[in-house]
Amino acid sequence: MGSPFRVALVFLVALIGAELAALMVLNHGTFTYTLDDAYIHIALAEHISHGHYGINATEFSAPSSSIAWPFILAPAARFEIGLYAPLVLNIVFAVATLYVFVRITTLAVADRVPGVIAAISIALVLATNTVGLVFIGLEHSLQLLITAMIALGLALESSSEVMPSWLPLAIVSGPLVRYENAAISLVALTYLFLRGRYRMSIALGLVVALSLGAFSLFLMSLGLDPLPTSIMAKTAAVAPNGQLGGFALHLRESGHQRSRHLPHGVRVISPRLRCIQHRSTKAPARAGRAASDRPAHGGRAVRLV
Repeated sequence: MGSPFRVALVFLVALIGAELAALMVLNHGTFTYTLDDAYIHIALAEHISHGHYGINATEFSAPSSSIAWPFILAPAARFEIGLYAPLVLNIVFAVATLYVFVRITTLAVADRVPGVIAAISIALVLATNTVGLVFIGLEHSLQLLITAMIALGLALESSSEVMPSWLPLAIVSGPLVRYENAAISLVALTYLFLRGRYRMSIALGLVVALSLGAFSLFLMSLGLDPLPTSIMAKTAAVAPNGQLGGFALHLRESGHQRSRHLPHGVRVISPRLRCIQHRSTKAPARAGRAASDRPAHGGRAVRLV
């Protein structure tokens, strides 16, 4: 397996080097992360290193969507080198992710040809944007690594019926690195439960729930919401009156307006509208209106479904 990993590693390092060089050229020799959120996490980590949770020294706040990431950055954040800590860590996580990709591919490819394993591993690097995640300066590289580790751990458990010792740590740490990973951890725990590992899956589920709950209690003790600000904002976005709800409303209204401007002899009837039309045929007014929609010249109305 060493040969495919070395080949894929050369490709990964070359991509990271090329993107770093392009970034420095475009910014006239100044390194910057591609998202400004990285600097928010660095500021939070710096205050954590001084015993305060918030991006401003005078008030508490929870701007990070990750529980663990600011604490991981905290030891280096008080020094000037702390600005580059996310970059260095993400490069390490990217290399580790590539190694996991090679392990997964080795299990999946029957003939185990080194060139095929290397090519598929490189394709996974490109498909998951492993290189791009390095330069945003956030926890996503670590999130990807943990997700790949869980996939590898479950594959190993399935093939050998022996659970890797590091799999429980990956399942528990996933939601702490990023809340969304709770869904992946839940799938992994469900799989282990169905495999007959009842105590292990229940115990790990309790650890995850207690860890997330403990952090929420910590935030509430500071007078903050039980979830970080970014999570609350995303929750509001998917509410009925949120951004996605407003988008759906505008999209529906736009569709209604377009239907009014269709040619006289054309009806556009979606499955839902067809159902509504069927239920409304009992109303005489609707029936009369439907009859009046027929072209006066005796032609047939065209129905697009």
